[in-house]
Amino acid sequence: MKCDSSAKASLALCALFLGSAILPGCNADRGGGELALSDDGLTQCSDPESPFPALFNRSVINRELATTPALRSAFGASEVNTCEEALHYRSHFMAYETSQLRTESDQEEPPAPQGGTEKIHVGTGVRSGFGIVEILTSANVPCTAFFITDRHLYTAAHCFGKPGEEPRTGNQSITYRARDLPTGSRQQTGIVHIPDTYSSGHRSDDVAIVALAFAEPWATAQNRFRLYVGPTVVGTNLQIYGYGANVYAGTGGGSLRVGKDRTPIRLAAHQDGYFRANANTARTCLGDSGGPAIKEGAALIVWGSAAGFKSSYNDACPHSDEEMFWAKTGYNINSGFVEGALGFSCRRGTSEGQAYLQCW
Repeated sequence: MKCDSSAKASLALCALFLGSAILPGCNADRGGGELALSDDGLTQCSDPESPFPALFNRSVINRELATTPALRSAFGASEVNTCEEALHYRSHFMAYETSQLRTESDQEEPPAPQGGTEKIHVGTGVRSGFGIVEILTSANVPCTAFFITDRHLYTAAHCFGKPGEEPRTGNQSITYRARDLPTGSRQQTGIVHIPDTYSSGHRSDDVAIVALAFAEPWATAQNRFRLYVGPTVVGTNLQIYGYGANVYAGTGGGSLRVGKDRTPIRLAAHQDGYFRANANTARTCLGDSGGPAIKEGAALIVWGSAAGFKSSYNDACPHSDEEMFWAKTGYNINSGFVEGALGFSCRRGTSEGQAYLQCW
């Protein structure tokens, strides 16, 4: 997901929360409506709709107004200069973005790329986030995450480092959003926990748990996930979810999708702490990292979190039969990482033969 005119579905997150860093000298209590927006970087503004401050990037907002006539017409102005105007813009932007979202019934496959017949399947749109969110980390990396308590998100470790860099742990600013989250987007400070054994490219422990500063009311028991701790069984069908791109070029992110017509992946092989599947109708792309692979039944139980894929084409999505990888939840539970990061013990249970960890 990139902040440019080719990634319309992601622009609300990019334009309003780009970077997710609190700027020194920006005072959210200093008469929010009168605070001038910086021309370079982010400005923090009091948000009357949330206990959390809102961050705005004036140059991104004004560029979007200049290039989107329909949005400019709805907003009634060609630029923003103050927090009050930025908050007004946000309400129009969210309404505009919602109007542009395609529903399940009108999703179509994009055209085949030049020079071949391979298609990336758009996937079936998911109307409710049910505990799965898109996150933007302080490394400015978009990923997918899911709640395991009302204060803890489970995602991928590599989401907290820029390409080629080791991820950062500790206190960070996290922005997360889902289509049915009451405020649309939320920003919080969170403590990022990553296994001590993780290093860039290591799939088995490419996991992170984010302990949010405040409980998220939306993350009710119905919007939390259990984690699988049983044996890995080749041939198991799993549903995969994510907010990532849906074409090779890397655009189309920002909407939660599952495999087209709810086609699952088939667990093809496993070793150490990860398993793999081959890309066919369902596949992961950039932005899906951290997203869950779920065996759906009486309970929603996550077997693994997306840890990347191989692409010999250097595209944003794997081509047919290329490999995709998920870090096993059981491996990171048995290592002691999950409960160590949470700071408390979770209870064990079984549902339809699946042994799981439940942390609420």
